[in-house]
Amino acid sequence: MKNLFGDNRQANILSVLRKNSALNIEMLAQRFGVSERTVRNDIKDINRELKNSGLVEINQGKCSLRVFDTRDFQNAYARIIETDDLMNSSQKRQEYVFAKLMRAMEPVLTDDIAYEMNIGRSTLISDLKKLVDTVGANLPLSYTEYQELLEETHVRPVRDLHLAVQS
Repeated sequence: MKNLFGDNRQANILSVLRKNSALNIEMLAQRFGVSERTVRNDIKDINRELKNSGLVEINQGKCSLRVFDTRDFQNAYARIIETDDLMNSSQKRQEYVFAKLMRAMEPVLTDDIAYEMNIGRSTLISDLKKLVDTVGANLPLSYTEYQELLEETHVRPVRDLHLAVQS
């Protein structure tokens, strides 16, 4: 299903919630290709932006939207729609992580990166796996470092990256 607001996941979540009385967090995570933790983080951000105009409530894995002040809600909704969040696209997240790792002088914990990016750890791990697949065998990680990456323990800084140019 095509998202109305492209990569703006928070706007898409809010749009879907406006049309449905209650939705399962797991279903939203699957729909947007992220973890349930990421959906919960997005809902926290939505609630922060809505302030007192509305609230996305989560109860037993289901979420629903309550609007208290229609005019203020419409203004907050417009602000959320206009936001182009860097971390709402897997490609943009991969680029961010890649740049961070290229600049890193020491090991970086996945939890620290996930917190910094305000995404779930499993979303970050999924993006890291895609990044490793994209960069492929040219990523100079030892077998141990690669295993640690896949086991979700540490992300190692990447140095001396040489990308093969395909002709």
